[in-house]
Amino acid sequence: MQHPILMVDEVYQVFELVRLQEWYHPDVRTYIKLLTMLGNCKKPEEAAKLFDNMLEDKVRPTTAIFTALLSIYTKSNLLDKALNLFKSMPKFEGCAPDVYAYTAMIKGCCDGGLYDRAAQLLNEMWWEGAEPNVVTYNTLIFAYGKQGLFDEMEKILTLMDARNVAPDTWTWNSLIRIFGLHNRIQDMEQAYESLLQQGLLPDIVTLNSLVAAYGKNGFYGKMHCVLDYMRRYNYELNTATYNSLIEVYGKAGNIDQMEVVFNQMKAEGVRPSCITFSSLLSAYANQGYWHKIDKIMRQCRNTNVSIDTAVYNAAIDAYQKARMFEDMENVFEEMKLVGCAPDNITYTILIDTYKRIGKFDKAQQMQADWEASNK
Repeated sequence: MQHPILMVDEVYQVFELVRLQEWYHPDVRTYIKLLTMLGNCKKPEEAAKLFDNMLEDKVRPTTAIFTALLSIYTKSNLLDKALNLFKSMPKFEGCAPDVYAYTAMIKGCCDGGLYDRAAQLLNEMWWEGAEPNVVTYNTLIFAYGKQGLFDEMEKILTLMDARNVAPDTWTWNSLIRIFGLHNRIQDMEQAYESLLQQGLLPDIVTLNSLVAAYGKNGFYGKMHCVLDYMRRYNYELNTATYNSLIEVYGKAGNIDQMEVVFNQMKAEGVRPSCITFSSLLSAYANQGYWHKIDKIMRQCRNTNVSIDTAVYNAAIDAYQKARMFEDMENVFEEMKLVGCAPDNITYTILIDTYKRIGKFDKAQQMQADWEASNK
């Protein structure tokens, strides 16, 4: 199967050829579709060029076009470009930022850690008559909560109430997940009760968050109650569900139960992800099941999962714990060969390992490579 990024490149090349034809008639809908494709593949340079092409073709930009381009820039961590583009919108007739453009910009600021700027944009929306919707509020709730900024999160909830914007399932899911991540189990359960009191039904995201939080905090009875509820009401356990269970049992050192869950996952046709394999590798390494490491890496390679840095790091760490240093180095070389960039964790594991076994020249070389990669 062809890689989606290559397919987008080909589509973009065909479009450039089409533009040269005499019969070509510019259409704003075509540009929106192409921008969406480029955004999904994080290709900001091509998106900027496409926007310039649109202006050359005398196509009048729309707010939707600007919003699509804003999303591409923010997803690509090009916040300065996004903010400059956002400021330029009113210069184009009929392109003042609407609720969707503001929400995209607020999300970009939150993702980039610019929480004060995000708050300013929210205030600006009211002044400009672009009333925030539930998605705008949800974006801020999740961003603040993820960072543990609970006072700011509560302010957003208060604003929603004052503006008569009812929380939706996404709102409650965000709160449930956030409280679970921060081990605030009582608050999490209150959020779940509020969801039910509002007449909403939990979805798979809600229940997965409960499973993960209960398991992480050792409330295994409650975790199994949620699983029983899922089965009773025909919720299909998905990859996220199984990943949570594998991680919970792995960290608890319950290897037998972890393997039962993994086998059940495969038997039900649920595709493992990189998180699955990372958790398995870490659990086996921590419990000294060295003979299982090769088997998991083979399974990972044979499932058509695009192995990420976290999996390689887990394998490298497992091999060094097993004192299988040649295998450790082979995995590191494979990692580089397939174009998976080592990160700070990779280098830290390797440098510490080489120092511990007295290979100081390799530790120094690895340190130099690490510093070079950060330049």
